[in-house]
Amino acid sequence: MAGMLQIITYLLAVYLVVKGIEVLMIALASSRQDRRHNHIEPEIERRNGLERRTGT
Repeated sequence: MAGMLQIITYLLAVYLVVKGIEVLMIALASSRQDRRHNHIEPEIERRNGLERRTGT
């Protein structure tokens, strides 16, 4: 019985590590510039004439 509990605990730990890596990869794939475009700040900067030239 104790061996089975140890195996279940190990599998849970491995699953959580894999899920953590998955979340980290999603966060790294979403660039900072993409997140800025989904926010209100660029619109405020545009109105104030502070828009940065990015070459895109």
